[in-house]
Amino acid sequence: MILYLKQTLMVYRKFMPSLALRPYIECFYLWQQPTPTAPLLVRSPPTGYAALVFNLGETYETGLETVHWDRTPRVFLTGQATQGYHLRVTNSLDIVGVVFRPTGLYHLLRQPMRGLTDRRVDASLVMGPRIMELWKQLGECPDVAHRMALLDQVLQQQLLTLPLAWDAVDGIVDEIISCHGLASMQHLLADCALSPRQFQRKFQAKVGVSAKFYCKLRRFGHICQYLIRQEVIDWQEVVWMGGYYDQSHFIKDFLAFMKENPTAYYHSPQEVANLLET
Repeated sequence: MILYLKQTLMVYRKFMPSLALRPYIECFYLWQQPTPTAPLLVRSPPTGYAALVFNLGETYETGLETVHWDRTPRVFLTGQATQGYHLRVTNSLDIVGVVFRPTGLYHLLRQPMRGLTDRRVDASLVMGPRIMELWKQLGECPDVAHRMALLDQVLQQQLLTLPLAWDAVDGIVDEIISCHGLASMQHLLADCALSPRQFQRKFQAKVGVSAKFYCKLRRFGHICQYLIRQEVIDWQEVVWMGGYYDQSHFIKDFLAFMKENPTAYYHSPQEVANLLET
């Protein structure tokens, strides 16, 4: 898939990983664009995925509000976002990223994911100096195809040589994704060999948030994807889609995630998917 930023020369492309990596990795991506004539503000809702991001050109800034901004490291890890955030781009970009499935980054790092929730952490502090060597090699690749092949090769070497650490949590996460978060904890735990306390502890370690909150996150993410692709909105249908009892409950959750009401979000031009066209 190739996407172009409207009225700019920005290119965003997604690439599927090799079959062996798909249990761990959702996709690779490329984001390139020249320096904008004015600062570009892009808003992103929480996605439910973690990432490893390589800034091969200039870096950009992120912030929960549009008042305080933090510049991203050259290479960073980020876990679950529990609310929407903004990106501010003032320079040219040349970014390669790895989007991990919810437990995928845990399988690579073998560290509790809670420490990456709502954070962008310098990857060299977690993964050591070898990650900066990979950053250098990616920058030296002659084209995008070589970059993606290198990423795939290195991650296969890392992930597929580690002892397997799959358990009931991984299967339950997949179930939450497939039903867009519309699952009760009672249903999810019905066939789980773990006790409720063991399950919650393992889930938080592997994903970075509680199972109940992750279900809510997936419901919200699914709604956001729906909203940005509709020309006319039936709000009652949206409420039903998210499994809400009434509109007030839906609006309350929306405000908690995005700090604005659903109607304002729907009409805003800052949403990242509204800036992209095929």
